Amino acid sequence: MTATSGGCYRSASLDACHPSAGENRRIVLMTVWACHLLPIPPTPSIDAGKPASRQPRPDIVHTSVYLPEAAHEALREAAFKERVRIHDIIMQGIEMALRKRGYPAMAELKAKSERKGR
Repeated sequence: MTATSGGCYRSASLDACHPSAGENRRIVLMTVWACHLLPIPPTPSIDAGKPASRQPRPDIVHTSVYLPEAAHEALREAAFKERVRIHDIIMQGIEMALRKRGYPAMAELKAKSERKGR
């Protein structure tokens, strides 16, 4: 098979080996014609860094937390039993840690940040 200028393929061997190939020759010719009549649209490039379904959230900061395997397993088990996400349990813990240190509740922090226009 050899590529044509439109990105289609044509079989030179079919013409050489079977000059009266009948139906097979028509299929090859139809394939070449169809490719020229209905070109395949280019594949859109996908940004590998961001999933397509996520919307940017300027009020959220992404961070990573490294946990001992046993702590992660305990969080998974608790989340499963409570039918919540691990994220929800971690957010509860952050809320408790901030309150212990004298910070207001997260809802108040968020409202204060929004009033500043951040």
